[in-house]
Amino acid sequence: MKNREVINKTAKYTAITLVTILNLLVLLMWLGHLSFGHGLGDIAYLGYYTLLAAVGYITVIVNKNTYVNLFLILVFIIANFLFIQKATIGRGPEQRWDGNFLVLSET
Repeated sequence: MKNREVINKTAKYTAITLVTILNLLVLLMWLGHLSFGHGLGDIAYLGYYTLLAAVGYITVIVNKNTYVNLFLILVFIIANFLFIQKATIGRGPEQRWDGNFLVLSET
């Protein structure tokens, strides 16, 4: 029983860490330091990732099942990877990727 509790805590803390990383990326986007290069189309991505992060926090905190936490870890690893990929190499036509992760203003 003790091993199961350790695994459950580890899974819970890992999921919380991944959701926090996603929230930090969303915060950078809200502050204007990150862009997906689609202009106003970035609002759709921003809404999707904000909703995913909020629902993720609620689910991780309320949830007691280890398997759900393991599933959430997988979901947030994929979400973080896709977010970073879309903010770098996969940027849209309005702001092509120039090798920088953050969008630095020219002014």
